[in-house]
Amino acid sequence: MVSVHFTVAASYLLMVPDRNISAGTLCPRWHHRCPRPLPNAVRDLLSAAADSPAPAGAAARRTGRLLQYGPGVGSLSGVGNARTFFMCGAASDLRSTIVRGRATPQWLPRAEPRVVLSKPCGRERPGEDQPGTTTGRQDVISEHISDVDGTPVRWLEQGAGLPVVLVHGIPTSPALWRHVLPQLTGTRVLAFEMTGYGESIPVGRGRDISVGAQADRLNAWLAQLGIEEAVLVGHDLGGGVVHIAAVREPARCAGLLITNGIGYDSWPIPSVKLMRAAAPLLATLPATALKPALGMLLARGHDTLAQAREAFGIHMRPYQQHGGGEAMARQVAALDVRDTLAVQDALPSLDVPARIVWGVADPFQKIEYGERFARDLGTTVQRIEGGRHFTPEDHPDVVAAAVRDLVAEVRARS
Repeated sequence: MVSVHFTVAASYLLMVPDRNISAGTLCPRWHHRCPRPLPNAVRDLLSAAADSPAPAGAAARRTGRLLQYGPGVGSLSGVGNARTFFMCGAASDLRSTIVRGRATPQWLPRAEPRVVLSKPCGRERPGEDQPGTTTGRQDVISEHISDVDGTPVRWLEQGAGLPVVLVHGIPTSPALWRHVLPQLTGTRVLAFEMTGYGESIPVGRGRDISVGAQADRLNAWLAQLGIEEAVLVGHDLGGGVVHIAAVREPARCAGLLITNGIGYDSWPIPSVKLMRAAAPLLATLPATALKPALGMLLARGHDTLAQAREAFGIHMRPYQQHGGGEAMARQVAALDVRDTLAVQDALPSLDVPARIVWGVADPFQKIEYGERFARDLGTTVQRIEGGRHFTPEDHPDVVAAAVRDLVAEVRARS
């Protein structure tokens, strides 16, 4: 029962605009049919969860103290919005569609990719092809795992040439780049998986999976592979990882592209802060109970319901297979804004070609932060008007074109 209480409450919180949470008002800017006033329902559910034994009850009580109901919050009625598709059974047809399609990621090549387990030194096993030249075909994506200072690091790779490293965010994995990868021919593309995310969720247990630690791990991984310079591309948390990595080892960064990435004090977003406050309770949830919250997060961050649908089918699968709420609780608990604050003053000193690509309608990472990145990195913002948060999935052509343009500039400089 506690998991049901928290699931519905968390789903509602993810529907509420972050600016409303920050302002202390939990009234959505749009309406939705529901048998009772949603804010009161959420309050009652959290109250019921708070009556449960510790530590779950304590987490719910802490979460409840963060919820401040503004004046005039009345009954919600009217026409439902598509972004409420997981509340009150609004789209059971969507849920069944996602469940049917979740087993196999459709973005991988039809031929089964060859899994290569790299030795700790970074070299392939005798007789194996080198990463990026498995078959000589640009469209073949291979999976690799290598031990980096005692941590297994997984990545996907295709092509040969100038290394381009793609780093995802939360709640995604290298699959975030599935529509971008095929467009990056003529380069060696490596889609890095952060420890504790995607198929590497189990590896995150007992390890530091903060953004700062991921940046250090990324640099150590590149060093192990013998990559002296690479173009670094990041989205969401990955945007934080790549610019921290660039500041810490500037000689290794040949170029930098950030698309709707975290930076400065732009994160964690208010709804994630609420989830972090309730992390002990969140950790008790099975994967099934996590579906509404994850569905809402993706629905708010995608341009259309169809795009959110596809993303949900792909990004929910690792949570189903590797711990559900426990995995998400570890991820949100590790988020620390001090990681980006510590490097913000060094950004203007980075002398590298840079691109900033930003969905202007992003409800999580505001355009003002994209403009600040552009000023500090000596470039301009490529604005995606109407674009929301998950630009690599909703606007892969724009992101891929920006990466190609950056690669061309890097090559012209060398």
